[in-house]
Amino acid sequence: MPIARHALDAGLRVRVYSNLFRISEEHWRLLEHPAVRLATTYHSSVEVEHDEVTGRKGSHTATRANIVEAVRRGIGLKVAVLDAGDHQRAERARGELEALGVRDVHVGRVRAVGNAAGAALPSTAELCGRCGDQRAVVLPDGDVAVCEIGRFLTAGNVQGAGPASVLSGPRWAEASASIPRRTGPTACHPDCQPSNSDSCDPGKNDPCDPMGYAPAEPGAPAVAVPALV
Repeated sequence: MPIARHALDAGLRVRVYSNLFRISEEHWRLLEHPAVRLATTYHSSVEVEHDEVTGRKGSHTATRANIVEAVRRGIGLKVAVLDAGDHQRAERARGELEALGVRDVHVGRVRAVGNAAGAALPSTAELCGRCGDQRAVVLPDGDVAVCEIGRFLTAGNVQGAGPASVLSGPRWAEASASIPRRTGPTACHPDCQPSNSDSCDPGKNDPCDPMGYAPAEPGAPAVAVPALV
């Protein structure tokens, strides 16, 4: 909350990632700010399946109810549905969300970063190839990463040095250069511009696949944004 308020006071746009398990009235007031966007993850339209993924009983009921409330309040909401191989399950979840009035639903495969990486080391091959391109993410401790999905790839800290110093430094140049760049006919769709005000996600029908992934068929959605607790 304090970080989001500070960013808004500085005139920045804010995207809040939440599992929507427990939202207070104070949180709702923040989310209703016109410069705030909300993002969450919906794992399944079936309660037991969703709760199994989150490891928290009652999470489906709470998340679904708060999705409904966000729609009712007119909050800008994006929902990611993670496809771990059961495509029908993912499409059922998408259909339910659209029936609830969610206009921005993205279905994508699970990327091996963050919690999804398990014991494996995250790889830049899981990134779309545009991270660090006119885009940076400042993490709560001040570390600067190439994007919200590539939080494992940092290149300095804004505390003391400031963002301009970090972004012009050799560590940032090295981190950006380490990301496999996509060129030619497989380049990211124009909607994947990092300068986009909402996210570097592609359009629903034009995937911006991770560099290490070849979709089974052209046009298959392949981007997901992991929700943050």
